[in-house]
Amino acid sequence: MGTAVGATDFSGTDGAPGFTTGVAFRGMPEAACPNSQVSLVASAPLHSPAIGRPRHRATGTTLSAGDTPNALWCADFKGEFKLGNGQYCYPLTVTDHASRFLLLCEALESTREDPAITAFEQLFLQRGLPQAIRSDNGVPFASANALFNLSKLSVWWLRLGIAIERIWDTRSKTAATSACI
Repeated sequence: MGTAVGATDFSGTDGAPGFTTGVAFRGMPEAACPNSQVSLVASAPLHSPAIGRPRHRATGTTLSAGDTPNALWCADFKGEFKLGNGQYCYPLTVTDHASRFLLLCEALESTREDPAITAFEQLFLQRGLPQAIRSDNGVPFASANALFNLSKLSVWWLRLGIAIERIWDTRSKTAATSACI
């Protein structure tokens, strides 16, 4: 037995002209009215094929142990929230993986690269450079449209000699960054 997709009566002034009444059953095409708009929608594929060039998704890297202090830092934006004046706040946090020490918690106006670079400049002046930084694949740490998904921030890290670690997906992000909180 099929499941009913829907039945609608758009006769008279109740709906748009051109619609007819029909019930479409998935798995039972013979039960649908052939002229029904509902049956045409029900028989259409649920997705359309991709058009244009395929998008390259950022992937993760192998994760180091980060056993010694200042060897591995974890960087992440902790969501967003609205302030009393109506502006949004994006808290950027950086923690040391080994000691779980909070190195930076900076309230930024956006997730753009320039404010994040300024925050990291100040952090590097105060704490020195880590061996590696672990982050997710979101803005400003990675860029989906750039070569090798490297953003301006991650290229700057590489030029400073800092290795970049990317987590694989959101499940790994929870596991990777919860140890850094």
